[in-house]
Amino acid sequence: MRADRALIAALRDLRRRPAPEVRGPKVAWAAASFVHFVAPVAYFTLGRRRS
Repeated sequence: MRADRALIAALRDLRRRPAPEVRGPKVAWAAASFVHFVAPVAYFTLGRRRS
């Protein structure tokens, strides 16, 4: 259940966040989110730029 919530949260954040605020292509992060349950967590820790 938690993996589903992390996936939904990551995809929602990717959709709302401007591309310059994401490390790497947004499409690649979205695709990676479906590969393994760790990918959404990786997006939140590695994929987002901090201002």
